[in-house]
Amino acid sequence: MGGMPSAPELAPCVETVFGLDADVISWDYGMTDLGRYWRKAWYSIRIAHHPNRPSMVDINLDSGVTEGDSFPLQMWTLVTRRLEDLGLTAFYLQPSASRIVRDLIPDMFGLNAQQINDTPEYVRNFKCQDKIEKGDPYCDEQRFTIPNDTEHCDTHKGRVDWHPGWRAHAVTGNLMAFFMIDSLVEALKTLQQEVVEAEQGSSSSLSDGVAATLMERYQAEQDANYKLFHEQFNPDIMSDPLPLLEGLDDAVKPYLGDLFGSENVICHTALLPAEARYRGYLTPTRKTTTTSTTTEEEEKEGDSWAISPLRFDEGMPRNVADAL
Repeated sequence: MGGMPSAPELAPCVETVFGLDADVISWDYGMTDLGRYWRKAWYSIRIAHHPNRPSMVDINLDSGVTEGDSFPLQMWTLVTRRLEDLGLTAFYLQPSASRIVRDLIPDMFGLNAQQINDTPEYVRNFKCQDKIEKGDPYCDEQRFTIPNDTEHCDTHKGRVDWHPGWRAHAVTGNLMAFFMIDSLVEALKTLQQEVVEAEQGSSSSLSDGVAATLMERYQAEQDANYKLFHEQFNPDIMSDPLPLLEGLDDAVKPYLGDLFGSENVICHTALLPAEARYRGYLTPTRKTTTTSTTTEEEEKEGDSWAISPLRFDEGMPRNVADAL
């Protein structure tokens, strides 16, 4: 999100920004949240309130952290483990796993053209001279590009030194996908075993609804976990034993129950992408693009309608809003 911290700009707006049908929402704000651990706590808890019950995945936990400093990693993962203890789906990508994968990536330095071309596409020109996305022969120039493909990455914006290239994103995406697929396979095997055991202990068959009954039981267990979370959640649980809420302005603390624990949050945001903007809630359905029949005056009017100003929530004291 362009160097933005996870809170307060995003935390109360996860449904609006990431959509109501999100299955996975990631946290990748180590650089901007460092030292303000309440931001991740708030962001994570808001994900737990998301109506679609998405999984929360933490990535790049060592972003911005001084080498050898283990305290930030301890704080980041504590939030995730605390939510998992409450029965929610939350996990994090260990920095050590990323390092192991990257150590296994073949180095292009010293290889001839044929050897490089024979390398699988996702690791070709990924590591050169023991550096990721840097070095000779081609890692620098092909960081954001794909040979013989000028339609996509060659014209994409945001290609700067501090942004990773598509191969780095592919590593993270594949690690997340493998973990979730592995979890899915494990769940299916467990379900299959329980179906077999249930059928052996009764005269009914699978077609009589054994699997459906088990799924109903699993759904009831998940519903109970989320109900318990919503009914018993207290921001204080995020402060024991480590002070995750340290650094939060004193003017905000009396409102923690509402900010962290309220299930329904109305969020008016100018951030893009946004579910509310996609559905047209904030902008009238007006023509904002130029066509052969659009006059200059209509085009200007359409553009002005497309801008929806942010509004201050009058229900919150101004000093609290300023502190956020």
